[in-house]
Amino acid sequence: SQGRAFDLLLGADLMYASDNSALLETLRALSGPHTQVLLCFSARHEGEARFVALARGTYGFSVRDVSMESMSNCTSDTTAQPSIYKLLSLCSKVTFRDIM
Repeated sequence: SQGRAFDLLLGADLMYASDNSALLETLRALSGPHTQVLLCFSARHEGEARFVALARGTYGFSVRDVSMESMSNCTSDTTAQPSIYKLLSLCSKVTFRDIM
C-alpha cells in the first residue's frame, strides 16, 4: 500500500455477494504488516468459505474465527442469535503470532 497502513480495520455486514474479491483487494490495500482486520457478518451463503480460502491463499492473510460466545459479555442485546453471526480476525501471516 502507498502511505501509512491502518492499525485496525473494522467491517460489519460486508459479505452480501458470493464473490468478495473487491473487499479483499481493499483490505490488502489498506493493510500493512501490523494491521488487524475484524469482520463481522451474518452467515448467508457459501461465499464466506470462498472469502476465507482466498484471504488465506491469494491475499496472504492469516484468518481466525473468533467465537461469538466469547463476545457475549460485550453486548446487552439478548435477542441476538450468536449461531448466525461470524467474526473473523485477519492479519498478515508474518505478524499474526505477535498480535495474539
